[in-house]
Amino acid sequence: MKTPAYCGPGKEISPGHIEGKAPLNATIADHPERLDLAEQVARVERSQEKTRKFVAEQHKLMAEQSKLPAETVTLRVSHFVTPTAAVVATIGALIAAAPVLTRSFCGGG
Repeated sequence: MKTPAYCGPGKEISPGHIEGKAPLNATIADHPERLDLAEQVARVERSQEKTRKFVAEQHKLMAEQSKLPAETVTLRVSHFVTPTAAVVATIGALIAAAPVLTRSFCGGG
């Protein structure tokens, strides 16, 4: 059996590592490169989740934006109709009150 190879300060690797085969009793903590890979995978998954949330929010905002023109038309109509209705109601009230007002101002009985 070969002796472990030396690959840097404090880092020895076994022949199995050189051939790409990890020992059976190895854990992720025994392999910093695998730990880095796990961190990278976790980072990618977090990024994908953020992207999904961003896309969902974008769809929601686009749906709200598509409703705005219809609401704008409704508001324009209500800005015209409300004052017009107030004027018509005032004229109607004056016409209905005209006989009473003429009696009281003109002294009719």
